[in-house]
Amino acid sequence: MIAQKIAENIFCIPYQKVNMFLIIQPEECILIDTGFPNSADTVLQALKELGKKPSDIKHILLTHAHPDHIGSATVLKNITGAKTYIHPLEAEIAKNGGGFRPIYAAPGLINWFMKKFVLGKIRQVDPVEVDFLLKDNQILTSVGYIKVIPIPGHCEGQVAFYILSTVESFLWLILA
Repeated sequence: MIAQKIAENIFCIPYQKVNMFLIIQPEECILIDTGFPNSADTVLQALKELGKKPSDIKHILLTHAHPDHIGSATVLKNITGAKTYIHPLEAEIAKNGGGFRPIYAAPGLINWFMKKFVLGKIRQVDPVEVDFLLKDNQILTSVGYIKVIPIPGHCEGQVAFYILSTVESFLWLILA
């Protein structure tokens, strides 16, 4: 099985040295990152193994605009019909499919090899049609109550996603 369960209704989909994540909710699925170009088939196979159809993915959340995170966004958007989300500081790179910021390898021989011979060779990916720009600390109420957490450093507009618990979602609705 391709997808690895990491929490209730949350699955990791590994592809080469990159991970994508699938959140399965009652009415829809959310994909976080799309991996390298040519990783769409891996995502689609993982969906099939989990008993889901491509059209079940309604949202594609992108953590940042490096080719190993947005590489298959356009293909998966076209296949699934999902809406795409990215931080404004990363949007132009995604929309152009290039102009990537410098990528530095994490420590280790394998990471150096991946950067030098894989990531470093990707200069262009399919441009991504961005539907929604994310805001720092925004709560995506239409995407299962997921909070956008800014984590700049690796990229200016890099974000992480925090899935609010049922109680947190309820409190947010009352206090908002």
